[in-house]
Amino acid sequence: MNIKEINIERNLNMNESILSDMYSRFKNLRKNEYSKDIPLDHFLVTQQELKNMNIKFDIVKEKNKDRLYIHDKGKRIFRYTKSFYPNNTSFGFQVANDKILTERYLSYANIKTTNSKLFTVDEYDIAFEYVMNCKKKLVIKPLALDGGLGVFIDITPSNFDYFWNECISAQNRRKVKNPKIILQDFIPGFEVRMIINEGAFMSATLRVPAHVRGDGKHSIKELIKMKNTERKKNPLLKSHPIKINNGLVQLLKYKKLKLEDILSNEEFCILYPQSNLQHGGENIEISNLINEEVKQQSVDAVTAIPGLHTSGVDIMLENFDSVQGTIIEVNKAPAFLLNYYPYIGKPQNPMKYIFKSLIIESRILRNILDIKELDDLDLNILINRFKYNYLKQQRLEKTIQKLETENEKLRRLVK
Repeated sequence: MNIKEINIERNLNMNESILSDMYSRFKNLRKNEYSKDIPLDHFLVTQQELKNMNIKFDIVKEKNKDRLYIHDKGKRIFRYTKSFYPNNTSFGFQVANDKILTERYLSYANIKTTNSKLFTVDEYDIAFEYVMNCKKKLVIKPLALDGGLGVFIDITPSNFDYFWNECISAQNRRKVKNPKIILQDFIPGFEVRMIINEGAFMSATLRVPAHVRGDGKHSIKELIKMKNTERKKNPLLKSHPIKINNGLVQLLKYKKLKLEDILSNEEFCILYPQSNLQHGGENIEISNLINEEVKQQSVDAVTAIPGLHTSGVDIMLENFDSVQGTIIEVNKAPAFLLNYYPYIGKPQNPMKYIFKSLIIESRILRNILDIKELDDLDLNILINRFKYNYLKQQRLEKTIQKLETENEKLRRLVK
């Protein structure tokens, strides 16, 4: 087996033990069923949500992109572009798009996050020396790519050259002008996407890699076929069956298994390292399994980023009983299809909260808010927004103080 295949196995964020624990907590939940004609594009889901809320909008094509002009009480109040929310500022985008800068702001707010070192393409020797001297397990990743592209774990002096070049290649394929590479401490556990808006926790989604569960009767190959038949009933998953290819065969070989082997009853086997739907993964809504302190930690992470209000926070948890995780990313433009159509768990509709919040804000600024028109959700939004903005202001003040302290130390060094 080559170096890439070995690292693929080690690139798993989740193991069979965690998977078994998760399913044991979902014993009474069934797989969700959806209509065959549900909208499967985020832009269409947004339009459907606006229609359900009786919010008027126009679809406009600008610079080859579809946009929505949202109206309220006869006035156009904001413009919406797919996955980019009007309450996020351009500065918030810049911070969230830079993993090192995000890490710095989180650290200023004393929020548990990763420890990263940044290198340019020309700093190969410096990076290699860092790997040689580091006694911790390391991850290599691009500075500004999403979706797990170019990310590899278990970086050692023997495989560093290969994965350094793979990380750069991933950025070149995406036409990144100045590729930069991060070496980061490896965080054990599994990743959960937390949706946060204006200080309110919306949803927690676990993206589970493709897997099968044994019944003591059928082979792995037969279990995959059975699962693909089940996936065809789900409009979101039907176009992404679990594929049987050489990569799968090699990974099973690494586990000392074959497609013809029969798993024992309730024995789990993870088939692919990637936890996305395209590779046969599943999305499971797990808000009820997440500790309230972890939810608050995710809210605090968004509070710590200036100009960011709607976000998908990626947090690593050791297990489902964790009271604290490690924030690995604060995303500026979370797509919500996974929240609307979970494979297992209660469907969520975060767009409703987001647009309600934006309309209330607009009415306040236009001085036309009628308190008699507010329902319980509206009042809850106002309370959350007030708390959130107050805390955000406090955090920003402390961050500026720390920046000034750092700059003063630099000035003294220069003198």
